[in-house]
Amino acid sequence: MQIRRCFLPMAIVLAAAVAGQSSGGGSDAPSQNGIIQASGFEVVDPEGRVRVALGHRKDGVTLIAMFDANGKAQLSLATRPDGTPIIKLDGNRLVMMPNCVALTGNDGTSVGMTLVPNSIAGISIMDRNKLTRIGMALEADGAASIVVSEENGSPVWRRTSKK
Repeated sequence: MQIRRCFLPMAIVLAAAVAGQSSGGGSDAPSQNGIIQASGFEVVDPEGRVRVALGHRKDGVTLIAMFDANGKAQLSLATRPDGTPIIKLDGNRLVMMPNCVALTGNDGTSVGMTLVPNSIAGISIMDRNKLTRIGMALEADGAASIVVSEENGSPVWRRTSKK
């Protein structure tokens, strides 16, 4: 995460804003209409570890993240550049986005549920290599399918309902 610590600069900005307003020199205050702007913000614990970060990454993602004492993100709220919202709980264990929910176990295996508007709804069970091993889908035309795959991703069993 490319968020800089800005407590000292933020404290200086806040102090200058308060001093400017209390001395009647509000026009010299670094804030406009009570708004303070920064490219990032971090809350640290007494040991200096980042516990909350708010910022905008180079890839265009805007996020708020909360970290445990070991520095692992436990909760993240983000938006992609296209506006897609993302919620992540406990690192990558639960990811929620519009039309998609993915659960990932400690071993890397995952289950994903997807809904593509006017197209398909599906459930995928993936191995730790992110290959779909069992997939179920309901197509827009009403056909249902189940596919079971080998470790290399090759289907070994497939069943599709008639429309």
